[in-house]
Order: sequence, then C-alpha cells, then structure tokens
Amino acid sequence: MKSLLHRSFARLCAGERLRLVVIGNSVSAGAPAQEELLGSFYGALESWFRRTFPENIIEVVPRIIYAVGPETQLFYQQSRLLAEEPDLVLAEFGAANGAWGRPGLAVTEPATEGYVRELRRQRPNADLILMMGLYKTMLDDYGASLVPPSADFLHRVARHYNALAVDAGAELARQVLSGMPWETYMKDNIHPSAEGYVLLGELLIDAVATEWQRFQNARDLPPSHELPEATLHPTPWMHPECVPAERAELHGFTKVQHERLTWWESTQPEAWGRYRSRDSRRIVGLFMRECDPPAVLEVRVPGGPWTCLSQQGAGHFTLREEPEHRLYRTFFATSGLPPMVTELEFRLPPTSSCARIVGFCEVAAP
Repeated sequence: MKSLLHRSFARLCAGERLRLVVIGNSVSAGAPAQEELLGSFYGALESWFRRTFPENIIEVVPRIIYAVGPETQLFYQQSRLLAEEPDLVLAEFGAANGAWGRPGLAVTEPATEGYVRELRRQRPNADLILMMGLYKTMLDDYGASLVPPSADFLHRVARHYNALAVDAGAELARQVLSGMPWETYMKDNIHPSAEGYVLLGELLIDAVATEWQRFQNARDLPPSHELPEATLHPTPWMHPECVPAERAELHGFTKVQHERLTWWESTQPEAWGRYRSRDSRRIVGLFMRECDPPAVLEVRVPGGPWTCLSQQGAGHFTLREEPEHRLYRTFFATSGLPPMVTELEFRLPPTSSCARIVGFCEVAAP
C-alpha cells in the first residue's frame, strides 16, 4: 500500500530538511486553560520526527488563526501557508467544522475542498494531514452510529486528494460514549484538556508511524497529487482573494490604518457603498473590524431586500492572540443572502453608530 506521506519521508531519507506548517485555530494552538497554555498535538508530532530522523533538520511553523475553520483560513492561505513553502501541512478543520453545525456546511464544504485543491495546485509535492477534532454536539451523531456530516466530508476530501485523515474526534467520541466523562478529555465544548491533547498526539503519531512503515515497504510508489477533474462540492471556492474595501465605491467612509491592518470606517448613519467583483468573480462574504458597541451593517443584492449583519453574536477571529486584532467574518451562505453574488450594496442604518469594513471575500467563477 502506498504511503500518503511518501514525499515527506523521501525527503527525510535523502537527508533533506522537512518544513512542517501547522494550520488550525485555538484547538491546534493548545487551548488556554485558565493561565496556562496546554501543549498541542503538533508538538507530539514534531518530537516523533526528531526522534525518528535525528540527523535531519525539522522546521515546524505554526500559522494559527484563532476561532476559525477553513472558511477564513482559505482567504489567508497564500500569505500564511503557501508563502511558507511547506513540504508537509498539518491542517485541523474538524472541530471548527463541527462547531458550525449542519447550516455551516454551505460554507465549510466549499472552503475545505477549495483549500485542499489550491494546496495541490500550487504545492503539488507537499503532503497533507487532515486532523479532526470534536465539537460536543457531534456526539449526537456518533451516539446514533452516524458520522457527523462535517467529519464525513473531511474523510471524503482526504480520499479524493490522497491526504492522510486522522479522525481523533471519532476516538474521543467513542471513549466518551463508552462511559469516560467528557471532562476527562475535553475542557469545554471544543478544546481538549491536557489528557485530551496527549490522546490526540498519540493518535496522530500512530497514524504517521503507520505511513512510515508503508513507505518503507513501498518506496517506489508515491500517491498521485494531480488534481482530480471531478470535485466533491459542485462549486468549491477556488483562487480566493480578500479584496481591500477601498476597491468599493464608498460614500461617508474614511480610511484607517492600525499597524498592518487597514479598514474603512464610518460613524455616519446612511453612509453607503457598492462593490462589484472583477471578471464575474463571486463575492461570498466580507470581513469587518470590531466596533464598540458592535457594528451593524445592512447589505443587499441590488434591487433586493436589505439584510442586517450585526457583530452581536457573529463569529470573530484573530490573526494573532491579542484581542485588538479581532475581526468579524460574515459569509452570505449562512446570513440570509445568496451564497455568492457579483455585486453588493451596503449601508449604515440609522440605528448603527459605527461600521469598519476590512475587505470582501472573492472566489473564482465556476
């Protein structure tokens, strides 16, 4: 049987360095538990590589974006993953996909497949491990002997693109459903406890060690990394770009620069704007900067009804741990708008005191 990590092991056996880039959120980073930061599962994998290949240079680059899944990771893929020129990618999307629930599949499925296709397109020699965690509501499916839809799609993506799937969430669920208290392995609905991270690390190492054995048994049989013509999702998000808000037609907005982050801000009720994508690309969402009190922005497809987008209760993320770098994500597929449009109008309603628009999320037309 071919090893799904063939190219990584071939590099190591040739005495070359291995550059491992870790993609994920707070689950991958090591979830804060009160004042301490727990070690993550990728640390266990790093230790295994260093023990197994002591003469090689092993570079580990964590590129964490907090509080996100693939739907936001995708629009930072070029700068935070591909620019690092990885030989091996460890991506944890499973727990975040589960946190969205079934309504979120309209966002996580095209983003996940788009992420993997874009990786295969630009870095065809990079191997990929898809690490799956657990969100508490996924237990309902596991308890009914079902695979949660988010985990099922990740498994399908792994098979379709010859990636290694490590379903740690399934093992966590099995142990909890067998009588192990949830709190043994999980400290809240999504983040593992210290014992949970140990278990996830062990499961990851077991899977990688199995691939190492397969490589030794079949060194001349690398799996294909060519892009399959058929896709699992009918319209995966490809060629993603976060387009700066300044490319929109803006009335009543002012440009603001804070460190490396730029946004367009307005405190004027009835401030408005219009954004048209280029070359019929699809607009699938937008990023906004945090406001206090939370911002409210109304958006619509030209001629359609206005939809209110509020940061109150909306999903946020941070490019770094610090709260001042908090951004809010809105994807149309879960916001009452068409999942993809080519033109968008927006305005501040009279009840809103502030709005800060960072950029629009675009993907290629199918």
